[in-house]
Amino acid sequence: MVSVWVPAGRMVIVRLPGSNPPVTAAIRAEDGTIVAGGASYAVDGSGYAATLGLPIPPLG
Repeated sequence: MVSVWVPAGRMVIVRLPGSNPPVTAAIRAEDGTIVAGGASYAVDGSGYAATLGLPIPPLG
């Protein structure tokens, strides 16, 4: 497993090679909002993209 520290207000773009089985990411935040996005493309060029935004309530 690999971990990456992302300062507040910044973003990280991760480009992953094709994989079988699919790759999974686990995200942890102490507060703020996480916006995750992804895309998948087939060999013929068809595909899809999706995004999801999750507000994180402050701890405590």
